[in-house]
Amino acid sequence: MQSEAVQALVELGLTSLQAKVYFAVSVSGTLTARTAAKASKVASQDVYRVLAELQERGLVERVIAKPNKYQPVPLEEGIAMLLEQRKEQTEELKKTAFKIFRKVGSIAKPSNNSEGDFVLIPKKGPLMNRIRKTFESAQTSIDLMNNFMEGIAGHEGNFELELKAAHRNVKIRDLLCKSPEDFHVPESFLTLLKKAPTFQARYMSSDSPAKLLIKDRKEMLISTVPEATTTAQPYLWSNNPVLLDIVQQWFDMNWEAAAYSFLPSQNMCLPVK
Repeated sequence: MQSEAVQALVELGLTSLQAKVYFAVSVSGTLTARTAAKASKVASQDVYRVLAELQERGLVERVIAKPNKYQPVPLEEGIAMLLEQRKEQTEELKKTAFKIFRKVGSIAKPSNNSEGDFVLIPKKGPLMNRIRKTFESAQTSIDLMNNFMEGIAGHEGNFELELKAAHRNVKIRDLLCKSPEDFHVPESFLTLLKKAPTFQARYMSSDSPAKLLIKDRKEMLISTVPEATTTAQPYLWSNNPVLLDIVQQWFDMNWEAAAYSFLPSQNMCLPVK
């Protein structure tokens, strides 16, 4: 109980020593510095300083006596005060941050590197965030390549993003590789095929040499480790025009050569007509 209360006070903005002393005084009532040190298990040489800090923050009051005593502001009031102080600190931090961002924005120059950039995107969280932003900012097209099982799982996780992109008339082409003989297609995938006319999926029987996402034929994400699962590896992001042209042509060639497409009305593959 005590450790949980102290941790909560720390999360509200007190130091560990301040939280221990304030909690001890709140539970025990009016204490001298000596008895406060004993009750809180804070060293005597520290407790005087901590009590002065708590007094400065309005959480304890000093009673003039011999020796001096310290009485707590009721815990409910103290918590309310700490919450208000935290709110004020957050507001000040926001103001400071916006000042810095405005200053940086005023001097920042857009990149005009005609050769394009190359950025290694870390796995998991940063990668998923980049994928989300890619779907949200796409204007004309998204091309995807992945192995069958991971590709299907990706549609399950990104269903809302893909549906919104399709409603903006973004053309989505998904090339799923090496489909198993027995497979289940989730309802979200079928819904995309039925309700999003700009969404198409095709299959190729060979392994995917890379996991790939191309946005608007202007930037791409490509896997760096062939065998690793999608989110367990870093990805290379690039808008280099030469590399993009090569990768886009390679994707288009595989798309045209794919032997099967998926019909939205049935959970089955049929030859491309």
